[in-house]
Amino acid sequence: SDGFFLNGILFRVSDVARDFVQKLLMHQNPDEIALQNGQSAFLETMLTSLGREADAKGQHGYRNTCYGSLYVGYKGKYDEFYAKQLAQYAECFFSELERLAGPYGYRDSKHIGFLKTYLWRNNKALTFADVSNEGTLLPLPNCFHGLRVMPHWQDNCFAYFLNDPASAHLSQGAQPSCPDTSFKFANFYSGNDHLWFKNWSQQQHYKQNPPRVLIYTWCTENSFEIFANEAFWKACYAHAHGYDVVFSDHLNVSGVKKPAASAEGTFIDTWYSDDFMWAWNRDVQRYLFSGNYDYVFFVGADVLFHKLYLDFPLWAYDTGHDITIMDQDYV
Repeated sequence: SDGFFLNGILFRVSDVARDFVQKLLMHQNPDEIALQNGQSAFLETMLTSLGREADAKGQHGYRNTCYGSLYVGYKGKYDEFYAKQLAQYAECFFSELERLAGPYGYRDSKHIGFLKTYLWRNNKALTFADVSNEGTLLPLPNCFHGLRVMPHWQDNCFAYFLNDPASAHLSQGAQPSCPDTSFKFANFYSGNDHLWFKNWSQQQHYKQNPPRVLIYTWCTENSFEIFANEAFWKACYAHAHGYDVVFSDHLNVSGVKKPAASAEGTFIDTWYSDDFMWAWNRDVQRYLFSGNYDYVFFVGADVLFHKLYLDFPLWAYDTGHDITIMDQDYV
């Protein structure tokens, strides 16, 4: 298993969400590399949060069952040992996740929302085609390579996570013209957003005006140039809805160790270094604590917003949770 791919994470700005992000930093280690460069720290923090919920209900919470597999030693090379330990952690994580939150497709939590990638009926997963006319499955915010093998996946993805070389072609010519290429006015979709908000706010008992949203991406200058097309469509989408968008390269990281680079010293080696992968955790707190936003949507530089869902408002992903991520299965 590759584990649990994290991208397209919606933070409702709350004490719970802020506390969650702060606790991620507790897993920084100057002597060892966290699996998937800190991504496993997010998963470990998620298990801890779910464990606290279980404890509060008088159930068996999380007892750091997977923590022993969290780090891969001082070298951090992507070798056979790394792959074995990643598989070991993934197996443990998904086992604990199911115990604490329920099985894939039925996960439940007070603070963490798991967006469905399938609808389930009579314990059978319906395909995208089965639900295409029902309008009950929200567009998926994290279409990584594992989802892009399903029938009709193109019609159900809000964002492509371009996390494998074979997906590079998706970034070329995949979008229509921006609704306002001059970027001179905002809220192009204000009428559509108002209709969404009217229905959504009644369901969520949301009494304020339409939420203030920030789309946040951490990226180096180099990655910004490589993924310029993806950056353009994030900016286009944000502008059309009246959201703010930030592309930050603010690097204020200490207490982490870089993995050993290959002899070639490729972009991938540098990009997936621990200091880069941890950078967003500390930097995004500036916006979670600013008081300027109701939601912060964290999304990677290599993520392309899909043309079919430029009118979809991000806050509609929230179904009553402090943190919303896309559910995934252990495969």
